[in-house]
Amino acid sequence: MVRFSFTVLLACALALQIAAAPHVQAAPYTPPDISVQIDAYLNRAAMAGSFSGSVLVARRGHILLDKGYGQADRAARIPDTPQTRYLLASVSKQFTAMAILLLQKEGKLNVRDRICNYLATCPRTWRAITIHELLAHTSGIPDYMSFADFDAGMNTAITPAELVDRFRYLPLDFAPGTSWRYSNSGYALLGYIIERVSGQSYSDFLQRRIFHPLRMSATAYEPDGVIGEGTAVGYDGQSKADAMNPTVAYAAGGLVSTVEDLYRWSLAINDSRLLPANLTALMQQPQARIPGRNAGSYGYGWFIREHMGMQAIEHTGVLNGFTTLIAHFPRDDITLIVLCNQSVDMDDIESNLLQLLTKRRARGE
Repeated sequence: MVRFSFTVLLACALALQIAAAPHVQAAPYTPPDISVQIDAYLNRAAMAGSFSGSVLVARRGHILLDKGYGQADRAARIPDTPQTRYLLASVSKQFTAMAILLLQKEGKLNVRDRICNYLATCPRTWRAITIHELLAHTSGIPDYMSFADFDAGMNTAITPAELVDRFRYLPLDFAPGTSWRYSNSGYALLGYIIERVSGQSYSDFLQRRIFHPLRMSATAYEPDGVIGEGTAVGYDGQSKADAMNPTVAYAAGGLVSTVEDLYRWSLAINDSRLLPANLTALMQQPQARIPGRNAGSYGYGWFIREHMGMQAIEHTGVLNGFTTLIAHFPRDDITLIVLCNQSVDMDDIESNLLQLLTKRRARGE
């Protein structure tokens, strides 16, 4: 009787939460064990202090779990909820990739264009680099977030041009197109190109062309550095993480969002809602092989790899007390969205969630 009561309450809570969220489909009645098992696992992790954040799990277009765990602000005792906003860190990159492809759809650029076509000042070493190579991390431009002085300037506002100047004249790590190395610099440069080509700020372009059409009202890039209402505090262990001005992460990692907004985004990608299917597919198709055995590939703002024997199209982010994941598993049509305001082992969380989901599938339920 106790288990039945808990399940009914959980189903009602999910229905109420999602009813207020446009374009997010609440699940009809399903056998309760999967949601209860996932919820129990995350509750245990939260009680142990190893998890704080919000999680949305969906399969075949139906939400199985949409809930917050832990505290968004420990000092104020504000709980994490499905409506809590988190710094996305590198999950932001897929929105930058989408913005580039929207401009390609309009004929304003092409991913095979040389980046110097869109820059007033372009060093000789960049002349062979294409937009495609920035998107796929094959440009050779060194990653500015790995520089020794990165932490020192983390809380100081910076313009896109000033950010690009941090790495504009540095030697390349390798000749463009000859290797793969993850580079936040490439995506910062893509943001700068978006502004120059569109004549709009990066923030305005995303709002008008992506967030507003998809009704992602909680998602934003806030270059003024003001933390919006409902945004979680990032934690490093027991302490607040060092503050970071969003302009420092910019188009490589400066967005904030919620699990419910990211689910709208996931549905829009799968339905090719913003772009023709052939252009949308470029984002989640392998564009460059990642060195290393079974390392997988990179698309445009997405990793494509095997996880527990299943193809995963996903991206993670780690930055200043936030750890994030958005993942889709096409074979079973499973979507996992995990946004945390503390450092966590995201690979372990993803594996545990998948294990619970695939066990249910393996039993034929």
